[in-house]
Amino acid sequence: MKAVILIPLAALAACASPHPLSGLRDQVTVEAGGYSFAINYSQDRAEVTRLTRVWRPDYADVQAAAVAAVIKGTGCAPDLGSVSGDVALLRMKIDCTEGAELKLPPPRNGPKTSCVGNLIPFDLSTGVFDLAIDCD
Repeated sequence: MKAVILIPLAALAACASPHPLSGLRDQVTVEAGGYSFAINYSQDRAEVTRLTRVWRPDYADVQAAAVAAVIKGTGCAPDLGSVSGDVALLRMKIDCTEGAELKLPPPRNGPKTSCVGNLIPFDLSTGVFDLAIDCD
């Protein structure tokens, strides 16, 4: 009878744990962007598990919050071009060397344009602002 109770409890306890062979030795729990995350990490990569229960969260919101949580919880710089996963589990490369900076993804190859923009200040009475863009 004890085994019937202990086996499901052991399985639930492993939900936010890394795979034993993953090499992710350290773990921290952090709140960022309105979400709670369990972060399992090593010197060069991190797995971020969202712990907060939310119905159909927006991937972009979860991704931004997960990156912020990694910075806050590990002190390491994420490589934004390496972020992959879904709203429950995200993986990313990180750099934990002293003085490491956030790595941005490479620019996309697209048409080269030159644009000048003019933002007309926000009008409090109407709640509207205008943006004028002139491109070559």
